[in-house]
Amino acid sequence: QPKQVKGGSILGEDKAVYETVEHGQSNNLEIIAEPEENYQVKDVEVDGKKLKSIKINGQQVKEDQYTVDEATGNVKLNTITNITEDKEIEVEFERIPTKVIVYHYIYDKSTKTETTTRVKSINGEEILEETIQGRIGDMYATKAKTDQELQEGYELYKTDVNSSGYMTRDTIEVKYYYALKDADMVQSVVKDGTQVITSKDEELNYEITYIARIKNYEGNAEITIVDTLPYALDIDKMREIAKAEGKDTSGEDEKWLKDYFLNGGEYAETPVSESGISEGSDLQDEAGGGLSPQEETEAKIYTITWHETRDVNRTNVAELEEVDPIEITKNIRVVFKGISTKEPQTEEEKIFKNKVKATIKLDATGQEESKETTHDTKIQFTKNVKVTKTWEDGKNIYGRPSKVGIQIKIKGKEQQEPVATCELSEDDNWEHLFTGLRKYDDEGNEIQYVVEEVEVDGESLEYYEKH
Repeated sequence: QPKQVKGGSILGEDKAVYETVEHGQSNNLEIIAEPEENYQVKDVEVDGKKLKSIKINGQQVKEDQYTVDEATGNVKLNTITNITEDKEIEVEFERIPTKVIVYHYIYDKSTKTETTTRVKSINGEEILEETIQGRIGDMYATKAKTDQELQEGYELYKTDVNSSGYMTRDTIEVKYYYALKDADMVQSVVKDGTQVITSKDEELNYEITYIARIKNYEGNAEITIVDTLPYALDIDKMREIAKAEGKDTSGEDEKWLKDYFLNGGEYAETPVSESGISEGSDLQDEAGGGLSPQEETEAKIYTITWHETRDVNRTNVAELEEVDPIEITKNIRVVFKGISTKEPQTEEEKIFKNKVKATIKLDATGQEESKETTHDTKIQFTKNVKVTKTWEDGKNIYGRPSKVGIQIKIKGKEQQEPVATCELSEDDNWEHLFTGLRKYDDEGNEIQYVVEEVEVDGESLEYYEKH
């Protein structure tokens, strides 16, 4: 009979007498203890005397008095010989012992990797594995280490889904991952410089200023600044400027451009199709907006890029405002080509934009943040023409007309209406300044203007006829 009903059974336990044996003979029926799932035989007693402790756990154990079946866990008693009195057999079952092992590892944010490196305690010692002993079916619950128990700067990052549950035949492994806490960070980027461009080949000057404040962090910070330009750089024109300033422009790598004009930045012209810019983005709109399919295929993104790495140790700082900032300043000089000289029809056509994006990545924590700014430069391709009427009349001995008419026309253009007109008189000292006249035609050629005097009410015509 089983000592515990739950856990297994013995062949013949349901019979008052399992087998009758002649005095001095041996039993013929098998005596087998059969444990239920997740159970094993703990003890077997014959007439109240325990047999040698049963061992299963992965080995088929054979003793003089019994045999253990490794696959099923069944215990078969060997034949009992020379039976001279009644024999009573009792079996005790138990749930199979098992365990849960708890690990405390580091998660590397920079590589997004679950490592097998033990996290350290507040005392700087590795936190070792914890083992929970139990039996199959037992409930278990584990817990992560608190911030107060961990090395400073670390926190719980990820917990296994099996952090609690019921024990199984197989050893359960629970893994807690801890990572460096995210640093506190604030950053800004500003681009200042030329506000108005008045000539299509004018040199423009800009200054990009980047500032970042970081606390609770120790490690490298990688900063990338990308200035997305509205037009391609006029390399030939910039080379002329460099030569005029006595700079060496030899060499195929155009190092002079990087050193003399771009403050160490790398200039690139990248086809939109190869730029990795997603469809529908602002940059793609700027590069390909309003173009034919062929033109859009040939469109490019023009950029100047700077990469810098800074060693940061900003721990034990109370407030971000107290942190020594990372400061990067880039002063650049550029000449663009391809700026449209057509007369602008909308407000948007009167400016071009520089978009600057600064990205900082903290190696140790894997944090990455970006900041953007935009600088507008007004396109003002206009010129002023000053007109002065000079009289050669002996200081008005004939009596000048009260006013004369003036008109401005484009030189070399026949049968044209005047671009602008005015009247000159003594009230304005016979002078007038025409402003906002177009500087270039649609092909980019500079416009020359001519000034003509015209009749006003016949008064000046009469004067000239007489004198």
